[in-house]
Amino acid sequence: NGGTLKVVDGQLQMRSVSGARSGVRSKQTFSGDHFVINAVLARVGAGLPEPGQPSAPLGNAIVTVLFDSSGRNRVEWMLTSEGMFEAWAVVDGRAERLDNRNLATKATTPTLSIARRGDEYLFALNGQVGLQKTVKSLPKSFRVMLYGYGSSENNWDSIQVLVTKKE
Repeated sequence: NGGTLKVVDGQLQMRSVSGARSGVRSKQTFSGDHFVINAVLARVGAGLPEPGQPSAPLGNAIVTVLFDSSGRNRVEWMLTSEGMFEAWAVVDGRAERLDNRNLATKATTPTLSIARRGDEYLFALNGQVGLQKTVKSLPKSFRVMLYGYGSSENNWDSIQVLVTKKE
């Protein structure tokens, strides 16, 4: 809803508008209860200043695993423009923050990863797991989405989806 999406020098650059989400979702649907998603973030900037506000809002870049088209079932790994992480699970429309509010990084081009092993979800930065949580009742079929919220710009270098082969 609003915002701009463009590819410049092989990099996906996204900017939302204030109060809206903007991003891209995979066309392909993947399936598996064991997968790894690696998304290389080039930049997450602060939001544009709002009229009448004393400072610019936080920017964020979010990699999301969507288990339905409505977003009522998903897991998200977010990095803010201040370098703080948030991990969320949304099951049947009920959101739960999974992290302990103290995960952060100073990495300039981090790789954000979400892995699934059955009902276990691992949230990683540059290959190092920072958080592991159990989230039950999510389907095997999914799509991947990269997005931002508000007027911040987030730029992505690449995304990779690895799913174990069905036997």
